[in-house]
Amino acid sequence: MKSIEVIVPRVLVKKHYPHPEFYGESIVELLNGMVTDVYTNEKGHLFTITSENNLIDYLRSNQLEEQEVLISKNDVLVRSIRWTDVNLLNQWFNRFTNYSYNEQGLDIESIEVFVSHSITKFSHLFMIVVEENEVGTFGFSVSDNKSIITLEVYEKRLIDDNQIDVLITLMIDYIQLHYNVAIYQSIIFCDDVYTKKILERNQFHLLNEEYEFQVSFEDVKQGCLYNKDVEQ
Repeated sequence: MKSIEVIVPRVLVKKHYPHPEFYGESIVELLNGMVTDVYTNEKGHLFTITSENNLIDYLRSNQLEEQEVLISKNDVLVRSIRWTDVNLLNQWFNRFTNYSYNEQGLDIESIEVFVSHSITKFSHLFMIVVEENEVGTFGFSVSDNKSIITLEVYEKRLIDDNQIDVLITLMIDYIQLHYNVAIYQSIIFCDDVYTKKILERNQFHLLNEEYEFQVSFEDVKQGCLYNKDVEQ
């Protein structure tokens, strides 16, 4: 059978893995256990090129429209990341901030792949919006009764401590509702005092300071692991 292009709904993706070939984008494991390589088209949709009948039938029979998640309280809103957010993320990611690995910026193609892969059945990336202003991102992934969360606030002047605490509560409530995990963890640079204060204020506790991030060929930065246990 001739190979055809088929859209891969993100809700069917269990996990992304690195592609073994330099020209590839990603290998995904689907919820039914099948594995295939995927690419991102110009509209931000995942697709695969395959001749496998079982895979084609599975994907075609589960062509579910991706639903945007919207959660709000008071003047804090979180929404699913959008393909149209790529340019804003490009501006943010290429600043030198608490979250920068080095001074070498990311290209737009890398950010497009990041956005494309950020939403699966067990992970999500949100845009944080306060009073109609985008201020940063919140992401999570879930595995083995544990959620790894990432909080990156780029427009700090537009969000205060109370609004950040509302955000953290909203997101933990959302993850608990859909995944019922027992442990929340976040790994940050140890010199990121801003995020440290947020985590500690929201009952995250320092677990260890033994992580190292390679930030250049010669340099590493120390990472701190924060942990929060919740009742299920």
